[in-house]
Amino acid sequence: MKRAIHYYLFLTMLFSCGCRRSLDFTANSNGWSEREVQLSSFEGIMEAVNGNYILLRKSNGNFHTFSELRGNTITISPNALGYSIFNYVQDPGHPSIEEYWIDAYALVIACNEVLEGMARFEKSQQFVNLSPAGRASLLHAKGETLFLRGYTYFNLVRLFGRPYYQRPQVNPGVMIKNNTDINFIPGRSTVKEVYAQVIEDLMSADSAMTADVGRTNVYASRTAAWALLSRVYLYMGGTFDAADKNASQQVLLYADKVIREGKFRLLEGNAYDTLYNNEYGNPEIIFASTNKEQGIDYMPVWEVAGSLWQAFTPDDHRRVFFEQQLPDQRLVTKKNEGIGAPFIHLRLAEVYLNKAEALFKMDSIMQALDALNVIHTRAGLPALLYSGRNQLQQDIMLERRLELCFESHSGFDDYRIGLPMIRPAVGTGAIFEVFPTDKRVVLPIPQREMDANPRMVQNE
Repeated sequence: MKRAIHYYLFLTMLFSCGCRRSLDFTANSNGWSEREVQLSSFEGIMEAVNGNYILLRKSNGNFHTFSELRGNTITISPNALGYSIFNYVQDPGHPSIEEYWIDAYALVIACNEVLEGMARFEKSQQFVNLSPAGRASLLHAKGETLFLRGYTYFNLVRLFGRPYYQRPQVNPGVMIKNNTDINFIPGRSTVKEVYAQVIEDLMSADSAMTADVGRTNVYASRTAAWALLSRVYLYMGGTFDAADKNASQQVLLYADKVIREGKFRLLEGNAYDTLYNNEYGNPEIIFASTNKEQGIDYMPVWEVAGSLWQAFTPDDHRRVFFEQQLPDQRLVTKKNEGIGAPFIHLRLAEVYLNKAEALFKMDSIMQALDALNVIHTRAGLPALLYSGRNQLQQDIMLERRLELCFESHSGFDDYRIGLPMIRPAVGTGAIFEVFPTDKRVVLPIPQREMDANPRMVQNE
C-alpha cells in the first residue's frame, strides 16, 4: 500500500499545480518538500485548488464510461474496447478500473494535501495579513476542496460498494483516507461509513462557501453542494417498496434550497438546444467541467441503444440531442460532442427529478407529479396525469432515463432502487438482465490494490 500511496502522491504533485510547473520530493533547507512550500502561500494554495479540477477531469472519462457501459442507454460492438465492462465481465486486472482507482485516490490525496496546507497557512503571519476578500476566497477554496473530496468518495462508493439499501452497515465500501501519511494504510470502510464521510465533507463545504467570490460554474459552489447532497440522500432513500422517508426528507430539503435560491433556471424552447454547448455560463448547469483539453477526449460519442431512442415520443424536444453519424448512419448522442462540450456533474433538471422521487417516497403523490411535470413539459410534452401509483413510479424513472441519459446516471439508477438493469444482448436480441443483488453490480477492486494493501478485501 505504501507503494501505491507514493504513486498517488506523485500524481497529485504532477497535476495539482495546475500543470504550470513540476514538483519533486526533495526537501528545502527548512525540511519542507516543494509541495509544502507551494502550500505555504495564498497564491500557492489557490493554484493547488485550481489544479485539483484537472485531476477531477482526468478521472471523469473512466467514471462516465463505467456508468454508461453498465447501464442501458448505449450499445457497442463485441470488438469495442469497453465490451468486457459492457458485458459485466469481472476483471480485477482491467487497466481502466485500475486507472480510475488511482486517479480517484490521487484526487483524494491532493485534497488532503491542500487541507493540511491550509491548516498550516492559517497559523502564519501571511494569513493574519490577508484582506477580508482574501480570507473569503481562502475559505471558499477550502469548501471547494471538501466538495471535491466528498464527490470523489461518492463516485468511488457507487462503483465499488453495493447499493445503499443493501445492509450498508455491513457491506464494504472504499478506503477513507483523510490524510497524506503514507504509514496510514486503511482498509475498506463500510458503505454506511463512506456515505457518512461524503455527507460530512459536503456539509462542511456548504458552511465554507457562503460568500460569493466570483467563481463560475466550472468550480464547486454552495449550490453544487446542495445539489449533490440531494443526490446522495436520494441514493440513501431505499427502494419504492421500502423507502427511507428520513433520507427522502433530506433530498427535499436540499433540492428546495437549490430551487428557491433562484441562481439557476431551466432552459426553455430553442435555448434548451444549447445546453451541451461549450457555454459555461449556461444558467441550468450548476457544476460542469470540460470533456476535452489539449487534444485529449475524455468521453466517447456513444451509439444510442434502440430501446432508449424508442422511449422518446416523436414530439419530444430532446430528440434534438441525437443524430445519424456518417458513414454508417449510426444513431449517436450529441450531448458530449464538440471541443469543450461540458461534462455536466450537476444541473437543475436533475434536482427537480430528485425532488419528484423523494416526494413520491414520502407519499406526497400530487406534489411529486407537479415536480415531475416541470421537466416533462419543458420537453414540449403535455402534462402527465395521475393514473395510479405504479404508473407514476414508472413515469418518474422513465423521465430520469430520458432527461439524464449520457450524464453518468444509467449504471446506477436501477440498482439503487432495487430494480434490475435490463437491455437487449448484443448480437442475439435476447434479454440481458443484471439484478441488483448480483455480485457483478459492483466493480472488482483493482488487483494492483489487492497486491499492495494487506487490509484490502475483494468484492465477492
